[in-house]
Amino acid sequence: MKQLIRDVPERFPQAEQRAEMQMLEYLDQYYEIEKVLAVGKNIREYSPYVSYPVNTWIKKDEEIFKTLMRINGYKKPTKLEYWRQVVDFVDPRLIDHAHKYSQLRMYPKGEIVKFGTEYWQCMIPHGFEKGDIHMPGVKAWREAEIIPWEPNMEWEKDQVCSFNEQFYQFLGEPETEEPIEDPEPQPEEPEPIEPLPDDDPEISLQNEEEEGGGEVNEDEQEPIPDLPADEIVLTPEEDDRWGLIGEYSEELEYDYSEGVFDYVVAEGTVFYPVLNPNPDELVDGVNITRDDPRNANIVAHLSRIALYHLHSIISATNIPETRRWAYEDSIQWLYNASKFKINPQLPRKREHDSCAPKVDWALETFQRSYDPNENPWLI
Repeated sequence: MKQLIRDVPERFPQAEQRAEMQMLEYLDQYYEIEKVLAVGKNIREYSPYVSYPVNTWIKKDEEIFKTLMRINGYKKPTKLEYWRQVVDFVDPRLIDHAHKYSQLRMYPKGEIVKFGTEYWQCMIPHGFEKGDIHMPGVKAWREAEIIPWEPNMEWEKDQVCSFNEQFYQFLGEPETEEPIEDPEPQPEEPEPIEPLPDDDPEISLQNEEEEGGGEVNEDEQEPIPDLPADEIVLTPEEDDRWGLIGEYSEELEYDYSEGVFDYVVAEGTVFYPVLNPNPDELVDGVNITRDDPRNANIVAHLSRIALYHLHSIISATNIPETRRWAYEDSIQWLYNASKFKINPQLPRKREHDSCAPKVDWALETFQRSYDPNENPWLI
């Protein structure tokens, strides 16, 4: 296929657009072909930045899946206000033309969308194509209170301080293990010792005076005692009771449980999660299942027609006969479907007054009115 398009990927959408226009020419009058084509267009490649609701179709590894559960996506910490709820007076025309919020769009500054029953106005341009998705009113991260570090301050667990342009979390006092007390040994009774003749107290005293009769050196000074451990000031860089807070990373999974403060640094400040900021893992049979909602006939014939136009764009005079036969077969199928000669398994458009399925004028005359005098070509 790369050799066929000659490294020009823009030819694929060109061929698809031509095939789509031909289908609309044949089927747009009586069938809801726009809605059928929209089903396939709305199937997007899976993105971990998007949160998917239940019963949504996604594409992953060239296969189409249907979500069985809500799939959560990344939620980045930020202190910027991307959306502001509309509570003041706004031009009613903006409210009337407000679209429903979608994560697959780009939003310019000032656009108003409807999210649930509320209206929100975009304050900062963002969207799907930039990989920067922020849902209105959903804040998964909360900014933490930061206290500049000072010595001799009392700190509580999980408090945050700033020191040397970095942020630290107080982990608490280290737990000290109680020493295991050994049983005290029972004292043994001393054996009686007979006094020796040399054990005279006066003689031993004289010997000590003779041995210690030297003068004391004045240069010898007493050693300075060390400061007690409580008086030594340790900075957060040196103290094991403090932990350095790292930068936010999409490769890590963060704990958002109640009472847990999994701090991260982003945009020059500290955040901790209050909602799930982690993407869910896709598991076939658990939260997704293989399912293709597209119309099988439309997929088959649209592929044939698009492939024919792809060859015609590259070389209009060198189209293989197999592609030409497949193209003519698909065009014949479209013609038969437009003339109601076959059942293409497509939803029919309905009349505005009777809500009956739309049919061709000649068919409507013969099927609904059997009076030949009402046929204009007989009068």
